[in-house]
Amino acid sequence: MLTLSALDQLPVFRDLDAPTAVRESVTLAVALEGLGYHRFWVAEHHGDPSRACAAPDVLAASIAARTTTLRVGTGCTLLPYTSPLRTAEAHRLLAALAPGRIDLGIGRGQGTAAATAALLPAYGTTTEAYESQVAELLQLLGHAAGSGAPMAVPLGASPPEPWLMGSSSGGARTAASFGLPFAFAQFAHPSPRPDIVEEYRSAFRPGPFGSDPQVVIAVRISCAPTRVEAEELAAAVWWPIQGRESGPTSEGWPHDTYPSRTDLAGHRRSPEERACAESMPWATVTGDPGGVMARLTELADVYGADELVLTTTCPGLAERIRMYELVAGANRRPA
Repeated sequence: MLTLSALDQLPVFRDLDAPTAVRESVTLAVALEGLGYHRFWVAEHHGDPSRACAAPDVLAASIAARTTTLRVGTGCTLLPYTSPLRTAEAHRLLAALAPGRIDLGIGRGQGTAAATAALLPAYGTTTEAYESQVAELLQLLGHAAGSGAPMAVPLGASPPEPWLMGSSSGGARTAASFGLPFAFAQFAHPSPRPDIVEEYRSAFRPGPFGSDPQVVIAVRISCAPTRVEAEELAAAVWWPIQGRESGPTSEGWPHDTYPSRTDLAGHRRSPEERACAESMPWATVTGDPGGVMARLTELADVYGADELVLTTTCPGLAERIRMYELVAGANRRPA
């Protein structure tokens, strides 16, 4: 049986506003704790009206306060947009509130051009600048700063567990060089990339935050009682993507939020949209519970991972909870 966790990217659908999406994330986390999920991470996005969370550490505090066993974390904190000291202090405070349950995901993805211009006045975007920030952050988490150097408070509680999140060889190498666990974004790739994870394992150097390589694979899913229904729900992903790729004169999704369940009910998938989905079969694992679980197990075997972090862009809170419930049930059934 696989260990299942979740990543909420807080999609905003056309029939609800962003504040509702934020509140629904808390409700979803509580529900997934009841279903036995191990972790619940919340993503950070800037300048994107289709995503509701730009401050995942704030949301993580609310989720941690409403759960008791679930590991809660940021997935991920975009380090170039903040300071290592601010990040370390925020997550040390979370760790004091929920001892032994806080994860700190570290990443370097960017938002829109306007958001990047507003948020990057003091920090560079080069790999060297990013890795310097990672080194400073880890030093602060280990409260090993030298005399006169900044200190991340509060001290005393066990520090959060840091993870390096990425979708490329560059992220894998950074995680390995700092001896950090690696969360690989499979949903960013049309097919499995075990070569990237193997590069991480081969280059891994033990450090204060890990003596051995540790990997989780982040996978987008669309699961329903039947494959037909799962494909209909997956259109919430492919319809907007096809529209962006085909241009404004296409039949693509015309809004800057995601399609609602009502929108999907009246949607007829175009040949271009179907071709888009078929060209990226592993970007969103789609099917009935048994089919999805079979493909997730295959992915875990390919990567040599025993934990998967699932994410979905399914409209409707009840539908998202049901989707995670279906996968958890299939995971518990004997192979």
